[in-house]
Amino acid sequence: MNTCDENADCIDTQDSYTCQCYPGFVDVSSSANLQPGRVCTVQTTCPKQKTDLMFLIDGSGSIGSYVFKNEVLRFVKEFVELFDIGLDNTRVGLIQYSDQIRHEFDLSQFTDKASVVSALSQVQYLTGLTR
Repeated sequence: MNTCDENADCIDTQDSYTCQCYPGFVDVSSSANLQPGRVCTVQTTCPKQKTDLMFLIDGSGSIGSYVFKNEVLRFVKEFVELFDIGLDNTRVGLIQYSDQIRHEFDLSQFTDKASVVSALSQVQYLTGLTR
């Protein structure tokens, strides 16, 4: 059984296999530290206009650290990949909540996609109470 995304081809190699996203899909596996072809998302283009994206994510204990890192933060990273990040383009901010609120980063804090993705990798799970 392979672990290729449902939108990817499984390509047999001599000892194993590799995955390749179908045309029209973008491979964002590396943003989740996965091998190629494990996470393929629809390739879209967003209009070039100023946009503010503020993410509010659940960091309560009921989420669990695995889901927080591998699903919640991965979703945010993949979504950010669809935008042209910059002060005159799309700005990204992040707030995490549980029984407390933590402002992870502000809309004007980062001016490029690599910095936002790096900051997302540094976000620590709050593990607070579920309200």
